[in-house]
Amino acid sequence: MFSPRGNVTRRWKGYDPSSCAISAFEAGRLIGAANYVRSSDQAEVADVAIALAHKDHLRGVATPMLRRLGEAARSNGIRYFVADILAENHPMLKVTRDAGWPTSRPAATPFCVSAWI
Repeated sequence: MFSPRGNVTRRWKGYDPSSCAISAFEAGRLIGAANYVRSSDQAEVADVAIALAHKDHLRGVATPMLRRLGEAARSNGIRYFVADILAENHPMLKVTRDAGWPTSRPAATPFCVSAWI
């Protein structure tokens, strides 16, 4: 996967349709990692997480990583990502919107965002 800033992602582990992890590098330096893990009780649902080096926040890395994970997830029968995102984490909420998928947040909790991929 390539983003406008030349970051590439690679799979971290061997093939497993229930999970996937990717990483983003720039000039040989790890700048981010993302993964999903399929829910044990809902085959079309996966928890998703993204972590970036602090100095690489707001550089446009997370959205293409999330999209790439979505491609891998769809090819493995996953249709729905769930993530715990703090309500005040506006940059990460923007990443979920920028990925281009419909999102929702249950009224009962400010910490959970769901996206159909």
